[in-house]
Amino acid sequence: MNNNKVAIYHFLKLFIIISLVLAALSLVLIFLVDFLSYREVKFALSSETKSITVYNKEEYDELRNSTTDKSKSNHGELSATGSIRIKPGDYYVVPSGDNIDRSAISIQINDNTENIDVNPYFSSSYLSSNFSNQTTVINHIITDRYKNIISNYSIDNGLFLHYGDWYVTSLYNEPTVESGSDTYGIILHKVNDKWQIAATPELVFRYDDHKDIPKDIINSVNRLVNQ
Repeated sequence: MNNNKVAIYHFLKLFIIISLVLAALSLVLIFLVDFLSYREVKFALSSETKSITVYNKEEYDELRNSTTDKSKSNHGELSATGSIRIKPGDYYVVPSGDNIDRSAISIQINDNTENIDVNPYFSSSYLSSNFSNQTTVINHIITDRYKNIISNYSIDNGLFLHYGDWYVTSLYNEPTVESGSDTYGIILHKVNDKWQIAATPELVFRYDDHKDIPKDIINSVNRLVNQ
């Protein structure tokens, strides 16, 4: 009887040891799989970008409107071009710099991602103060293109966008006794250092009609027309 108890004791002891070893191996395996899921990704910062912080997209969306310290959930920071070990997934890159738009930039890291170029657009204040001298040329292009009807319209002050290579403005027609007023939007793009009309005047711009124009440009001109 005592021999049976000893045998059971040794069996239970062996079972516990084996269970602990298996649990430890499982933890090691989980850690190893997690470790191997990370990859080195190089973030190339533009000359105007002083630093970046990388956040998990889902976590950042939750923290965006909270008072929680976002630095606790970031996945890496860089003050110059360099690499960050990061898992595949969706992230935000939040840049900083004197002349750039500091809005979060959405990126996706997959198993083949090796390099991410971080080249934020210029800030609206930088664009308005450094590109406004080009409006005379732009207005001349619009006037020359629509010289048969432009006398009925006034060209409003527009907006420079992205790197100062996109411009949106509106053409306003004063109301008359016979008809009401009309406001048309127009989009220009600077290509090879020359401004050209990228989209002729329209009351409303639709994505499907202008697939070669970035959606945020179309959003900007529509807001300008309807403000």
